[in-house]
Amino acid sequence: MGADHTAGYTIATNILKVGGFVDPLQKEGQVELSRNLQIASAVVDSTGMCIFVAFPALDIPECLPALIDMINAVYGIDLSGDDVTELGKTVLKLDAFAKIHEMAKQRFRPTRRSGFSGVKAYIWYVEVLKKCCNAVGRTF
Repeated sequence: MGADHTAGYTIATNILKVGGFVDPLQKEGQVELSRNLQIASAVVDSTGMCIFVAFPALDIPECLPALIDMINAVYGIDLSGDDVTELGKTVLKLDAFAKIHEMAKQRFRPTRRSGFSGVKAYIWYVEVLKKCCNAVGRTF
């Protein structure tokens, strides 16, 4: 897959002033900025684009619609801007699910130090699966 850029890294806007400016020394706007960049990065990573498309997409008004057109052409779909935002949110939820799944797999390998029995691990894993499925609108 390549790099995962979904950590909410905000240097482009905070320092380089790409796509506007949010003062890195102030609390205001940081959460929203980070969330939006995480969503955008999830779309970029999951569609196979390079994160460097973010710079022109943030600064050149014609770029984002062109990128959406490109996604639609490559995958034979008809997404709107809102659809692309929802795609990013879904990718983040599924990514969180995958990370939790990996944690659960480790719990199924109890060691003498962990004190986590197989039954406890199974119960914990089922509860985590239910929460993850609910988060992405699925039933378990």
